[in-house]
Amino acid sequence: MKSLNYIFSIHIIVLLLFISLIYFFINYLIEIDFKAIQDIESLEKTVKLKFILAITLTAFLSILIGNRLISQISRELKKVESYLDNRFRDKKISLNYSLEFSKLAKKISNLKKKKLKYNAKLKIINYQQEKLLGAISHELKNPMSSILGYSQILKDEFMQDSNVSTIHINFLNKIINNGKRVDELLNRLRLAVQLDNNKFELQYRIFNLANSVKNVVENLAENEKRKIKVEISHCELYADKTLIELVIINLIENGLKYSDGDIIVKFEDNFLKVIDFGIGIEETELTSVTKRFYRVSRESHKQSIGLGLAIVTYILKLHNLKLEINSKIGSGSEFSINLLGIKNRTLPKEIQPI
Repeated sequence: MKSLNYIFSIHIIVLLLFISLIYFFINYLIEIDFKAIQDIESLEKTVKLKFILAITLTAFLSILIGNRLISQISRELKKVESYLDNRFRDKKISLNYSLEFSKLAKKISNLKKKKLKYNAKLKIINYQQEKLLGAISHELKNPMSSILGYSQILKDEFMQDSNVSTIHINFLNKIINNGKRVDELLNRLRLAVQLDNNKFELQYRIFNLANSVKNVVENLAENEKRKIKVEISHCELYADKTLIELVIINLIENGLKYSDGDIIVKFEDNFLKVIDFGIGIEETELTSVTKRFYRVSRESHKQSIGLGLAIVTYILKLHNLKLEINSKIGSGSEFSINLLGIKNRTLPKEIQPI
């Protein structure tokens, strides 16, 4: 297999040979015309015409040979581009134009092997991590349920006993509230593992977004002194109602954690928006806040384990939707979702919800 330098040299030699032939051909034509020339003007005109013809032929041959080189190199580069665009899914890449391209093909093949090995290791690590998280969630779930159950029984007994002080009841309330908090975190951890493993089946149905937001806000507002303002009119969606409501819950709770003011939930121009006026997010962190266990502020909000926005991202991905974040430090953040993809869909008549 030849190198590019060798191929270029051959083409240059071929071009020089053609130019030599053109020179001798033009010279021959001039000699023939010279015999018939009668004055200087005719001689000058003949030489100019033959000179223009020589330049034209030389330029045409140069373009032709250059175009051939470029097209062959472009064809090889397109093979590389196509192979990379397919993310190494093709079995192999064949580059035979030159020695350099052949070496490039071997390096790309070696890169594919390294990528496959790296992906295999990454899958093993992810699998082990997911198994660990799943095991932690599962093993802690039963003890936590027992703690909550027995605490609630004790509270009911204490409430009926007039000799029990309010201090003991307050202690029990704290145990129950913190137990519920841990139980909620375990549920989120378990859900994150399920979503990450694609082990969650969507239950599509038609529902009213306004009613779902209203129910979510009413439940959250019970233990919240701040206002959650809702600006949503009737809007029907076709999606997994439970998961979409979980998205709304996580976005509102995220706003409540990182702001001291009111939260606004509104729907306009097909976008569901949750707006807070809190600490905001650095531009460099916008791509990281949706990752598991990532928290914007690690010093405050220690109760958060950084799963809320990760769960939101997983759920939206299942619905072919995307979370958009606009934020400014010290002014707050706006989380928006374009719901056009799940808006105004209709179910087949045989499975219409009752």
